[in-house]
This record gives sequence, C-alpha cells and structure tokens, in this order.
Amino acid sequence: METILLNNRYELHQRIGVGGMAYVYEAEDIVLKRRVAVKILKEQFIEDEEFVAKFENEALAAASLNHPNIVNVYDVGSERVGERMIHYIVMELIEGATLKDAIRAHGKMTSAAIAKTGKQIAYALQRAHDRDLVHRDVKPANILITKGGDIKVTDFGIARITSSSTVTFTNNILGTVHYISPEQAKGEPVDVKSDIYSLGVVLYEMATGSVPFDADSSVAIAMKHIQEPPEPPIERNPALHPGLNQIIMTCLEKDPDDRFDSAYQLAQALEKYRDYDDTVYLTRPIAAQKAQTARVERPREVVYESKRVDGAAEEKNPATLKRSLILAGVALAAFVIVAIFLLIRNDAMKNGMVSVPAVVQLSEAEALKRLEENGLVGVVTDRREDEKVDEGLVLDQSIASGTSVERGTTVNLSVSQGLLGVPVPDVSGLSVADATQKLEDAGFRMGRKELAYSKDVLKDKVIETSPAKGEKAPSGSRVDLIVSQGEEVKKSIVPMLLNQDQNQAIQLLTEAGLQLGEMEPEFSSYPAGTVISQSIKAGTSVDLNTTIDLVISAGQEQTEEATTEAGSTLYVYEVHIIPPANKESFEVTIYDQNQSVSEPVFKKTFKATDANQLGYIKVEVEAPEGASFSTLIDGKPAETSQESSGAGTQPTAAERR
Repeated sequence: METILLNNRYELHQRIGVGGMAYVYEAEDIVLKRRVAVKILKEQFIEDEEFVAKFENEALAAASLNHPNIVNVYDVGSERVGERMIHYIVMELIEGATLKDAIRAHGKMTSAAIAKTGKQIAYALQRAHDRDLVHRDVKPANILITKGGDIKVTDFGIARITSSSTVTFTNNILGTVHYISPEQAKGEPVDVKSDIYSLGVVLYEMATGSVPFDADSSVAIAMKHIQEPPEPPIERNPALHPGLNQIIMTCLEKDPDDRFDSAYQLAQALEKYRDYDDTVYLTRPIAAQKAQTARVERPREVVYESKRVDGAAEEKNPATLKRSLILAGVALAAFVIVAIFLLIRNDAMKNGMVSVPAVVQLSEAEALKRLEENGLVGVVTDRREDEKVDEGLVLDQSIASGTSVERGTTVNLSVSQGLLGVPVPDVSGLSVADATQKLEDAGFRMGRKELAYSKDVLKDKVIETSPAKGEKAPSGSRVDLIVSQGEEVKKSIVPMLLNQDQNQAIQLLTEAGLQLGEMEPEFSSYPAGTVISQSIKAGTSVDLNTTIDLVISAGQEQTEEATTEAGSTLYVYEVHIIPPANKESFEVTIYDQNQSVSEPVFKKTFKATDANQLGYIKVEVEAPEGASFSTLIDGKPAETSQESSGAGTQPTAAERR
C-alpha cells in the first residue's frame, strides 16, 4: 500500500479490519509518537451524503464520551489524497480480540466471566445514555477485549441523539437483526431500553454460545424478536447461575417497561447476581412471577408464559383483555410487515429484479460463479496488494450484498494480489548510516536499532535485519537493524590480596581468572612473604586474564652490624624442593629474607630426574639461626617447599670455605 499521511501526522500502515462501510488501519501518530487506529470510509460510499453523514456522526457521538470501557476517539477529518477523497476517524488502537472471537473460541462462558464482562458493557452504555446517546448496534463484534482482559465498547456508528431519532422498518433497520429489540424491529422510536435488550442478547450468547433467535431470513428473525419468548438460557446451559438467568430474561422482556430501568441498574444487578435465585420460568402463573420479583431488587419479574384462562375470565379481567388486545395488535403489525415484504419481493421478481449476493472473501472464480448464478455479471476491475487478504480473494464488490438490482447488472470486483512486497536487501557488515541509505534506496524506512554482541561482526556494524534479508515486506514499511557491540568481554572482580601469603594470593588470582604479573620484594614490618600492595584495587571489575602486580614483604631490613653479628654463627638447613611439572631442568634460588632479598644464600640448576623416590630434591643451605627462606623456581615462587631447621649444625670454618 502506498504510504499515506493524513493531516500531516497520521501515517497509515497495514489494514487490520473491515466493516460494513469502512476499513480500519493501524497507523502512527508521528506528533504524539503513538500507535492509533484510523477508520476510513469505503470509496463506494463517499459520494453518498447519507453514508458520509452517518460516518461523521459516529465520530461526533463517540468523541463526546470519555470512559475506560469505551474506545477513545481522538480526531476526525476529511482530506483529498491525489484524486481520492478520504473521510477518516482516528481512534484508540486496541490490541486484543472481539467478544465474538471469544465466544467462537470458548462457546459457553462461566457465570463469573459473563457478569464481569456484562457489567463493564453496561457501565459503558450508561455513560453514552447520560449523554443522550443510544448505541443501537450492541453486539459481540462491537465489543473489544484488551490483552489485559478489560472491555472496550466501540462503533457508535449508528448512534443518534435520542431526542430527535426514530427508526423505521422501511428505511433499513439500523443494527444487526440478531440483536435488535422488538421496538426497533417494529420501527418504533427507541431509547436506552433498546440497548438493554441488545445487551441481554449478548449476555444470552455468552451464556449459551448461541443467540436466542435464529431463522433463514432477517424478517423471520425480526418476527421472533417481536412475538416469541426466548428459551431461558439456563435450559441450554444448566451450569448457568440462576441469578444470571433471571437477569438475562429481564433484559429480554418484549415490553421495554418490564426491562431494567437503566444500564446502571443492570450493572448493579450483575454485580449482585448471586442474590437472585428464582429458577422457575415456564410454568409459573403471572401473578406468582410478579410476587417473586418483589423479593429481589428488580421491581419486575420476567413473564415468559402464562397459564391459559377461559374466555369468561378474560372478559371479567380488564388487564387480561388489554394484554390480549396489545398482543393482537403486535401480531397484526407483524402480519402487515411480512405481507409488505413478500409483496415487494414478488414485485421485484416479476420485474426481473435480483438480490446481489455477498462475494467478498470468496475466490475470484467462486465470486464470478455466484454472481452468474444470480443473474448478474461479475467483472474484475481492480487487482491490488493487500497484506491481510490472501491472493485471489475478493476484497470489495461495487454493489453491497442484499441490494435489489435488475437482472444482468454488472458488479465490479476488487481482487487481492496478496502481499507483493519488496525483498529486504542484505546490509550485514555495513555501518548504520550506510545500511539506512541502502534500505531507503530499496523503498524501506529505518525502524528500531537493537544492540547485540557478536564475535564475528565488528563493533557498530550491522549484524542482520528484521525482516531478514531476502524476505518480502511492503514498500515503505520499517526495517529494524541489529547492530554489533563487538565481542562480549567477560568480566571478573579483583580479590582482596593484602595480608595474604604470596602462595595464597596466587591461588586467589587463579580462581578469579586473573594473571600474576611482577612480584616485587620490599622491606616492611609485615611478615616476610606477605602481600603488602596490589596494582589494582580489590573489588574493581576488570576483563578476564588481566595482570595484577604484587609487592611482597621482605621482612624488616637488617643493619650491617646485626648482619655481621648474626653471620658469625651459621647453621645448615635442609630444604625440600618439589620439581615443577613439564620441565626437564630448572633453577632454584633461595633467599634468607632476614639478610637480603637481592643476594641469595643458595642458587643452583637441577634436573627433574634429581628428585628422590619421595618426589623432592633435598637441598642444604647455610644461614644464621632464625633464617626465613624464600624459595623461587625459575624466578617464580615455588608451589610447595619444606624446611628442616631443628637439625641444623654449626659448620667449621674450613667447612664453610
């Protein structure tokens, strides 16, 4: 679909619905940065002033309402786009399903769900009634269920100001025949009680999975609304709560005066439906039913069928006689309606008139065949892309179904080509700017930018798109980019190494995934071999394998006098060296940290084979009493070492030489 911008702010996207006289599109309000729904009048109606007026009335009626259970109307207008005049209404976009969809999916609903849903609908209608607006088309298809489970009533398309509104049977009954009230079917003036009746039908359908009245023709259904009492819903669904059964049947009373007085009163009854417990409807005499009604909040009980009384009794009872006269009048009116309908139909047939069948959503071949079977000529005059309707199915017909036309009339058809779209180009590896330009050159627009790690794609380059490369998408639609942040760098926390023994510090670094850097000895008051400084502060987040330098205490520095004195008597110490793994030869250096950390007391190269049967190499070291040894292998601290100082002996001067 060609991108259309209405009022310089509403950018139309894909079509999400279609009604009797309008299409509904998802759109973006580029000023307020929000998604909205835009309803556009079908082209075949824009020359019809009555349809245009009705369309505008919908907006004016609904825009005056503000209620959590009513779909908000934001804007209304008309605009010429090219050679096309567009009449539009901007509304709140509801993501969810219709109540009709829910009934089809679940069939009979629970009593709690019926009461909760019905209560919200009733409150929405009460808001409209407070503004002197009657909805006139209450049905499940006009009731939306949000993802959060809330109810939104929509499509006040045929609502009119009640003080100046009447509806006649001959001027097309407004509303859907399965849900119209008896007074609406008879062409009488309607008020809020008509909406209550229609809501009763909706509640009935929720309770049973079907409408109370059905027949082969609209006229037959209308006559049932006028004449026949409905079968109590509890008969079709025994699990229904008796209180809800009574409430629904009260809504469906033929006489508006016997229904609830207001939608608010109905909502209150639904709130307390468990307080209603009358379950007998078909056999109880009228008087008994009226007496039962007095025990509950609703002042009138439902009257479904009364016992027969003899003629003498009827003559003596004025109320019964009046009721009989009313029923006789209704029956006569119904007879006249049917007679007129049959006369019109017979006259049309005699004059070569036929009714146009509904062919929308049929395949092209089926539509042409159906029109031919009805004496009409089908011609495909338009084929266009439509992302919602499969290729080859009829999108529109030039003459609405049910219209009487002369035999041989041509009906123009619009057929869907499906989603033609344009392949999304490959922009992987490009910068965001270059990718955006390439997408725009292909007819797309930049969508969202999402970041993701990738070891294969450089930082700030495009990894992939959504839709993916090669997939077809409507020209002008948005394409999202997934952009690389580079390879994910794993982190580690530097452990606390201060005051740790150097071997223990090395173990902590290994466990943290960090590397030991340089180890620098330094005289201090701390015990020799203790970590007194680390190059990176503990608790710092760093990359794995980061190198940490350590400063190791060499103990307290000895004076020259102390060293000479201490060196006057030497002892022989036995040190056990464990050979490092995977080394054939290695250098062993031993310092007496009490004397010097730069001049070793022992230094020698060994082979791994020098180890004894116990796995270590025995080294004898001469040092003063109380020596503190630091052993390094190839300049690194030895993994383990053992000393034996208790067996030290004082060597002779000759031995020392």
